[in-house]
Amino acid sequence: MLIRKIIVRKITRLAILVALTTAALAACSTTSIVAKTNPKMVFPLPFTMDQPPLLLPLDFSYLGASTDAEDLNAKVASLVSQKFGDHLVTSQSMAESLGRLAVRFAQDINGAALAETWSLIGEENRKALVKEIDTVRPFLESRLSPSGFAAPNYRPRFLISLHSYGSSASAVIGKAYSLDVYSWGAVYDLQRSEIVSFYSSSQAIADDEKALAEQLALVYENMINYLLEGSQKDKT
Repeated sequence: MLIRKIIVRKITRLAILVALTTAALAACSTTSIVAKTNPKMVFPLPFTMDQPPLLLPLDFSYLGASTDAEDLNAKVASLVSQKFGDHLVTSQSMAESLGRLAVRFAQDINGAALAETWSLIGEENRKALVKEIDTVRPFLESRLSPSGFAAPNYRPRFLISLHSYGSSASAVIGKAYSLDVYSWGAVYDLQRSEIVSFYSSSQAIADDEKALAEQLALVYENMINYLLEGSQKDKT
């Protein structure tokens, strides 16, 4: 009964986040949305409050923005973490150890999506990433457990991978030039060794330090909502 109540509260909160984030996304121009869920998986994704999904480090160095990438990484990760609270564990502080592997993992996931498969094309990056997560797990536990975001012996079943590519555009949004941004994300199930949900979208976002962080956070929050909640019908 206790587990059922926790799951109901979790689903209700995430449903509210979906509505709020979708409305906020109206502030930026979004096109070309692709959203898919693995037909073998039941949604919302099943996870316990002491073993929430792990969000891999973000890396906006491929965005082509005028803002410092490391600063943007930290700001967006912080905004996303604030939004989801204990429903998500962020590993941005582990970027030095996990960052390079996380980018390769994200690229493999996008390749799998383009190939229309739920399995990764190559396994090398996944194996290396999982091994490195195991290596830094004690650091994750020591940093997260006192804050209540994860229990000791934290071993997440689900990895959330998000990434973006961008290029400058001649259009002006407000007082800044815009960036054409392609973002994608997926949840990888370590138990099944499969991608269980995928989401991608393209946006025109102002290349302004404050606006860029806020808009990217909204894009990523929207992706996470879908990736965890799924939907009854895929959208393209």
